[in-house]
Amino acid sequence: MRRILIDHARRRLSRRRPAGLSHENPEFVATVTSSENLLLIDEGITELEQVHPVHARVVVARFFAGLTTPEIAEELEMSERSVERYWAFAKVWLMRWIARKT
Repeated sequence: MRRILIDHARRRLSRRRPAGLSHENPEFVATVTSSENLLLIDEGITELEQVHPVHARVVVARFFAGLTTPEIAEELEMSERSVERYWAFAKVWLMRWIARKT
């Protein structure tokens, strides 16, 4: 599901962005869309996977698959409290990562 959403966002952005408009361009930064946010979040999750793979799996399950805490706990074979801790940590990690990127 994550790949499908990311591919869709990339296709939408490729159609919208005029030639010569880059990420460094102030006009581009001023017009951030939800598709761009999705790509940024995907990039952040990819980096999170490198340092905290279980945390990243929780984010993917919640953000892209829309699973609840009990469903994630069952799928990953861990307690609901652990899922909540991983989710809380990952949210903060991603917010800080996005803040550094923007």
